[in-house]
Amino acid sequence: MHLIVALTPVALFACGGARDLPRPPQGGVPPEVHVGLLVHDPIPPVKSVRAYLGDAFRLQTAAGEVVLGPSAAVPAERLADAAGRVVSVLCDLRPPVPPGPHEPFPQGPDGRPLERPPVCEVHALEIPPTR
Repeated sequence: MHLIVALTPVALFACGGARDLPRPPQGGVPPEVHVGLLVHDPIPPVKSVRAYLGDAFRLQTAAGEVVLGPSAAVPAERLADAAGRVVSVLCDLRPPVPPGPHEPFPQGPDGRPLERPPVCEVHALEIPPTR
């Protein structure tokens, strides 16, 4: 059993053996570390609310659910390969993206576009060793 207490994201991933960690984005917000069960629920290639929301990869953590997004460092295929396992991810939280001017969107009860969830873009993924 691993005990994690008040470590910064960089220190936490350094303990786990991550190699090249991304630098914080220009806004100065440090990357986040999340640990939990990686769930992959593929989105069918049709227009739907799920396709609009883009939540194919989710991480179930003790604090709730985090929507994950692929990056150049961790492509969708790598996330799919780790599905069903407990993983540690280092990611940058991206704010929700509003629909484009010519993009169809599902509407909420108030007639406005449904808000997409924030997505944590994964830059490093580790699978802890099994006991």
